[in-house]
Order: sequence, then structure tokens, then C-alpha cells
Amino acid sequence: MKKLALITSILLLNPGCAIFHLDKLEGIHEKSCGPKAIKDALSHIHKGIRWKEYPFDKSKISQEIREAGNLGRIFLGSFNINAFEITWPREIEEYLNKHNINFKKINKIQDIKDLNKTVIFLVKGSTLKGEWHWITFPTYSLDYIEKVFGDRTEIVSGYIIDER
Repeated sequence: MKKLALITSILLLNPGCAIFHLDKLEGIHEKSCGPKAIKDALSHIHKGIRWKEYPFDKSKISQEIREAGNLGRIFLGSFNINAFEITWPREIEEYLNKHNINFKKINKIQDIKDLNKTVIFLVKGSTLKGEWHWITFPTYSLDYIEKVFGDRTEIVSGYIIDER
């Protein structure tokens, strides 16, 4: 309860106007790269299956991620509305664990030993410009992933999805 009171106080005293846009949090996060990367990975793993109802909807993925906690997004969003797009690495891991999807965390592209695997990468460019992006291989080529932000691109981490 003290945390909530502290965050509320900070938000109300903050000069940012994003606090007035909390109603947009759902739509902004849903369109962000985190839910899209998870959707791309799951679609690739389950390609060839004919679904009665497509289970990998970005809005459902985003909703599950946001239900696990939004305080960080709301706090940072009070300074900059673009922070509503954030999907933290912990949230990717929690989503995969919740759905019993095995994964191995890696730190560089060279850690991929089997190019038939599906990998979700977190890449960054300029931190000051907020250039962070979740992207999935093989939806995008490794060459493209290494150059998402040009020469500034750095692989922060990745998750090799184990299909077994």
C-alpha cells in the first residue's frame, strides 16, 4: 500500500502529462514490439497447424503481460508516454513460463547452435533515443537483427525457444 501511495504521489507531483493517458496504455502496449515478438515466435513454432480460433493474438498476449503488473510502465509513462510500450525481459520470461514454453537465455547471436530454432531477441541502439526493440528469428534474418539500428545495434539478450 505504501508503494502505491508513493507512486501516486510522484505521479501527481510530476510535470509529465502521461498520467492523463492511462486509458491509452492498453492500445499502446498491444501495438508494441514485445507482444509482436512473442506472437511471431509462437506462430513460427506452431506453423502448419489449422486453428479454429487463432490463439496468438497480440491483444491477448499484451493483456496477459499487463495483468502481471503495470507499475513500472505507469511510472515511466508519467515522464514519457512512449514508456507504455515497454515489455521488460522479466515479462517475456514470465509469459513463456506461464505457458510452459521452455527457453534458454542467451547473450549473443553466436550462442545459437541450431539455426532451426526460434529466438526472441532484445536489441538496442541508442539508449538516449530509446532505441530498444524485441524481434524474432526466423521471422527476421540474423543479418537484419544485427543491423536493426545500424552500426549502433547491440544484442542485449535472447531467448531460444525449445519446442519440445
